[in-house]
Amino acid sequence: MSGVDLRKLRYFVAVADEANFGRAAVRLYMTQPALSRQIQSLEAEIGVRLFDRDWNGARLTPAGQQFRDDARQMLELFAAARRRARQAARRARQFTIGFRLGVAATPVIREFTESLPDVNVSVVHTSPSNQADYLLSGTVDVCFVQLPISPELFEIVPLFLESQVVALPAGHPLVTKEGLSLEHFADLNHVGQYDWDRGTGIRIEEQIERIALGLGYAILPEGIASLYHRPDVRYLRVPGLDDVQVALAQPKARPMPEFDRFAGIARHILGEAA
Repeated sequence: MSGVDLRKLRYFVAVADEANFGRAAVRLYMTQPALSRQIQSLEAEIGVRLFDRDWNGARLTPAGQQFRDDARQMLELFAAARRRARQAARRARQFTIGFRLGVAATPVIREFTESLPDVNVSVVHTSPSNQADYLLSGTVDVCFVQLPISPELFEIVPLFLESQVVALPAGHPLVTKEGLSLEHFADLNHVGQYDWDRGTGIRIEEQIERIALGLGYAILPEGIASLYHRPDVRYLRVPGLDDVQVALAQPKARPMPEFDRFAGIARHILGEAA
């Protein structure tokens, strides 16, 4: 991919993030007309309209939503490839850790870093939707993952089981109901149901917002739910919900010599905290 193409991808992602050409232009330190021309050129190159433009901003078309996800992945993969090339050039020991919301990874990473001062440790935020891709692409060397994840492709070290909760609008009648069970939710809309096997679904923030608007309920890992406290959403413990298995994983095709040490520290700290 040429530098021009990468630049256009960055322009596109900026507009997609801001949903506004003017704000994106400020973020990119360029003029709005120049940014518009670049996006129009990109649309011409791929043969689809990426944005619906109006006085209120720029909304992604269905094709634009798909292209946004792919563009972000391409930029992340390029950044990972560039980082690995630079690491090889300076021959530094690098260990990149993928962390996810709801897992208290900081004490683990701190103790690991202190135990190996000659290793350059970095961290990357991941989620169940990209954890496997990040490991396979080399974006991260080891990752806190939510099972299931392929045991054929990855070495897996289970850490702890995490409870799940049901998120409901604060004013919903079920919030105060006694003897609550999963059957009580059978007729409600499951907002943004997540497919853990395929790693597909909407972002947690979008799920929480939809719940607050009264559009349904969601089932979330308790660690993630604890990070999204707000007065218009309630989290309920409901009998019958399966626990989520949190683990560490590394690619079998690219094992890291530091993995066992990191896994040992994670089991010690997180096992005690679970």
